[in-house]
Amino acid sequence: MPAVSVGRRIAAVAKNETTYGTAPSLSQTADAILLYTNMNPVATDTRMIDIVPLRESLTKLKSIVGRQLVRFTGVTFLQGAAAGTPWRFGPLLRACGLKETVNAASSVVYDPRSSSFESVAMNFWLDGFKHIVTGAYGTFTMEAAAGEGVQVTWDVTGLYTEPTVDAIPTQTLETIQPVTFESAAGWIAGQGVIIKSFRFAMGTVVSERPDANSANALKGLRITDRDPRLDITVEVDTDFRNYFADLNAATTHSVSFQLGTASGNRMVLEAGQAQLLSMPYGENAGLRTFDLSYKIQHTTNDTEVKLTFN
Repeated sequence: MPAVSVGRRIAAVAKNETTYGTAPSLSQTADAILLYTNMNPVATDTRMIDIVPLRESLTKLKSIVGRQLVRFTGVTFLQGAAAGTPWRFGPLLRACGLKETVNAASSVVYDPRSSSFESVAMNFWLDGFKHIVTGAYGTFTMEAAAGEGVQVTWDVTGLYTEPTVDAIPTQTLETIQPVTFESAAGWIAGQGVIIKSFRFAMGTVVSERPDANSANALKGLRITDRDPRLDITVEVDTDFRNYFADLNAATTHSVSFQLGTASGNRMVLEAGQAQLLSMPYGENAGLRTFDLSYKIQHTTNDTEVKLTFN
């Protein structure tokens, strides 16, 4: 009788590469990542090419196997470490076009970068098959409603290696409780607001580099653009700003809020010059809301958003 693969039995590790496409030594203790929710976070992206022969028979012939990639769409939650120590999914943030600055025993800061990008290598065990991913870049979304955990959904693409049969290894995983979206100290344009929920999308664009000289006809992947966006649902209160005037005048807002409260297990998101793009009315438990949609931009390069883990 064949072995049965159980959906919840997953192991994952991730570490940034020194040389693009070359996996570093991965540790089941230091590099293990605890995944949530999505039981099938890894998929093979194979381009099948149909060529149509002009002949009497309508019988189909084999397709040509084109380039192959691997896509990771896993879910983590904000779940920290000691202050000044990078969180386990830090390598994924770096692979999404962010630069990591470690301030020992204090904080770890992630800022956007436009060059010197860092790829990530990952291994996944899906209770039977081991998937190896190298040369990967991607993007992510981070979201939560008031009083809920902060979910991070990754969309990371890497180079393909044929999976092998392998048993799940023993790992040392996070033990600190995921943070709750509460006591956020949220501010918009210098004023406190009543926040119902938020969604931040990094908007990193990853492009393929076709190359007939390379195996799999692919030289690799490269980050080529980003378009970060922030959506915040707030309660309508006429004592707050006139958002309509700010929208029409293209007045930018400084936005900041905290996720988590305990030292080492909290993150502050800051956007210094967020431009309001739309603000449709909404409703939450019978109360009117604004769904504020922001373009995260800035007049100074690579400073439009900052994630501080402390």
